[in-house]
Amino acid sequence: MAVVPQGTLATKVNVPVWNVLVDAINANTALTAIALLSDGSVELTADWDAGPWKITAETLESDVATSTPPLVIASTTVVANLNVDQVDGFDIDQALLIASSPAFVTLTLSGALIATVDNIADGDLTPSVSGGVNFKTANSTAKTITNFDDGVNGQIINIIAGDDDTTIASNANIKHNAGSGRVMGEYDVAKFIHNGTLWVGAGYEQNSA
Repeated sequence: MAVVPQGTLATKVNVPVWNVLVDAINANTALTAIALLSDGSVELTADWDAGPWKITAETLESDVATSTPPLVIASTTVVANLNVDQVDGFDIDQALLIASSPAFVTLTLSGALIATVDNIADGDLTPSVSGGVNFKTANSTAKTITNFDDGVNGQIINIIAGDDDTTIASNANIKHNAGSGRVMGEYDVAKFIHNGTLWVGAGYEQNSA
C-alpha cells in the first residue's frame, strides 16, 4: 500500500482515477505532473475533454491571438442572453424593433445606397421581382406584363423600358392610371409599390421620344 506523506494532498486536486495517483506515488512521480493545483499554477499539457459535464465559472477569458477563433461551436441553437459587441465583424448601432422578425426602426446610411438593375427575360409576362428594386425589359416583340411575381408588402420597384414593345397591364394584380394598360417607350420608367395585395402605380417618367 502506498504511504502518502502528511499534507502532500492537502493542496492538490485528485485526478479522476485514484489508481493512477497511487501508481505515481509508488513510482516516486512528482504529484504536480499528474494533478491540477487548486491555485491554477499548473497548466494543461494537452486538450482537455470534460465529456458531457458542465464547467461553471464567473468569467471565461481567452488569450489566443487574433486570427484564431477563441471559441469553436458545433451547435446552431440560439444562446439566450448572449450580448456581443459585433456581428460578423461589423458594429450594429441602429435601433432595432424585435417582433416576429427583426425590423429597423431607424437606419442611417453612411454611403450611397446602390441597387443593381436586373433584366427581365424577353417574353416574360409575370417576371419575378424577389429581392430586387430595378428591372429592365428586353422584349423583341409586343408583350404585356400582367403581374410582377414574388412581391412583398411595402416593396418598391422601378420598371425601366429597354425596348418599345412592353405594355404593363392595369388589372387585378396591377393598378395604375392607364386603364387599358401602360404602353412604354424605350427609356420610360414606371414605379410601383406593393400594398400587401397588389401593385399600385406610384409614378411614371416618360423619357422616350
